[in-house]
Order: sequence, then structure tokens, then C-alpha cells
Amino acid sequence: MTDTKLIANLFDRLNQNQLALGAAVEELSNWVEQRGSADIANNVRGALETLDENLEVPYRRDEVAPPVICLVPPSIVLVAQGAKQMWAGGEGFPYDTGRFLVTSLDLPANSEVTLGSPEQPCLGLSATSWPCGSGR
Repeated sequence: MTDTKLIANLFDRLNQNQLALGAAVEELSNWVEQRGSADIANNVRGALETLDENLEVPYRRDEVAPPVICLVPPSIVLVAQGAKQMWAGGEGFPYDTGRFLVTSLDLPANSEVTLGSPEQPCLGLSATSWPCGSGR
């Protein structure tokens, strides 16, 4: 198996694990709430919101998709399989297994999947956490 296929497989499994963990924790929070601990259940649901916000890490797209308006946060985006393109200021910025995307500020843009299918989905990882230099 090639390195690219190994990385794509890893991203796909990370995505599946993240979805499964979210579902399991949601079930546990429902169980806790049914037993009278609504405060704890609400705390758990708050933590799940973070999981939902980070669901794009890793991401999976099973089909080519036209440009969608978005606000891209400061991030580094890697593609393990497939391809995407970001449009900003009328210029296209493709990224794929050989090119990555870096943004250093909130950037209004359009993003599209240019290569992806159910058999070979577009798989990638977006790192948006910047622990250094965050002003804290």
C-alpha cells in the first residue's frame, strides 16, 4: 500500500472514530440525564459541541461539489486523497496530495471539492488550533 493510501486510510478511520465517539458519548449523556443528573448531562453536551465544531478534522467528501461560500479560519489544510480548490479574490488555489493550503487570517472564500467519489473520497485534515501567538 502506498504512503498516500495509508494516510487516506488513517484519515478515514479517524473520521469514523470521531463520529462513533460522539454517538457513544451522546448516549451516555442521555442515560445520565434520565437518572436525574441534568447538570452533568448538559456539561457533556457542551463538550460534544466542541467535537461537532471540530468535525472537519479530519474531513471526508464523497463527491465533487461546486464552490460554497465559507469563512476559512487561520489553518493548515492537508489532503490525503482527492483534491479541493479555494477561491479568494477571483483567484483559484488548488490543494491536493502534493500541495497544502495555509491561511493566516479569517478569509472569506469559496471552497470546492474537485476530486472525490464514494470509492475514493476526498480525505483531509484541517488544523485550526494555534497555541503559540494566540495573544494569551
